[in-house]
Amino acid sequence: MKKGLLISAILCGLATSTMAQNILVNTSVYTGYTDYSSSIVKDNGYIVGLYTYIGVGLHHSLEAEFDFTKINYQSSGSLKQFDGTLLYTYYFLNGDKVKVATHYIASDDDATDGGVVGVLGYEKYINPKLQVSVEGAVSYYNDYQIEKTYIKQETTKMWFRNQTTTTTETTTSTGLTVYQVSPAFVYRIGGLSLKTKGYYIKLSDSAGFGKDFSSVEETITYAKGSFVAEAYGWVGRQEFVIKNGGFVVYNLSEKYKSGFGASLKFIPTTNSFMKVGVNRERFDEIDNDETTSSTTFYFFGGVSF
Repeated sequence: MKKGLLISAILCGLATSTMAQNILVNTSVYTGYTDYSSSIVKDNGYIVGLYTYIGVGLHHSLEAEFDFTKINYQSSGSLKQFDGTLLYTYYFLNGDKVKVATHYIASDDDATDGGVVGVLGYEKYINPKLQVSVEGAVSYYNDYQIEKTYIKQETTKMWFRNQTTTTTETTTSTGLTVYQVSPAFVYRIGGLSLKTKGYYIKLSDSAGFGKDFSSVEETITYAKGSFVAEAYGWVGRQEFVIKNGGFVVYNLSEKYKSGFGASLKFIPTTNSFMKVGVNRERFDEIDNDETTSSTTFYFFGGVSF
């Protein structure tokens, strides 16, 4: 959810960094707001959180993020959720990277409360223009209940005709596992960067929209002087997707169909920046015949010391 619903809505940030010997520490706080259209369930929501980066020497870094999300329903009530993420990265001298992350969910959503995510990734440095990577993720929701309906037909032979009886049986299974593989490559030409990333998602059982999902995402970044412009878009199908190395987790039963966005970052000094942007996503909700959209305008600013 989190993130899936609101991480893109980073509206305000404050960052600080300090250097003590060979240890670098960066800390950011952020908040955001997202509005939904055509939803029969959700009205709006917000997120507040804390992010910290600790770099040790040339080889190690640890990133941690903790945030709170609230989604307000159309009728009454709301959904509240806490998320925590830890990401460790090992840097090789040749430019390669290995990443290991874990993500934990504490939510009012009974189905995904206590959900755990594990991520393992490897990035290969080819040359200054090209890097390739692959990332694998596994999510497990222990309390997720899935109802299955079976239709049975039994035929009884009688001396004058055959009689067919149809019965319906419903069973409930508990526990949902989500597997994901995400290859990517980045190509750079001067200040222009092109990133292509694919997603393949396999569910252990259908949560309402099937068990197999795939999509492709393209991100274009251009840096010149004090400005960095970025645009992205993706198409395909996603459910329970994991993004951004494990920091972004979609944990509600919704089938996402496409998304796009753009942002502009301004760096007036070496220790400050501002960023504004907009993004939009389209997804299907259970029991809603219309496609739902979420649109976000955001602002992010930071300074370092």
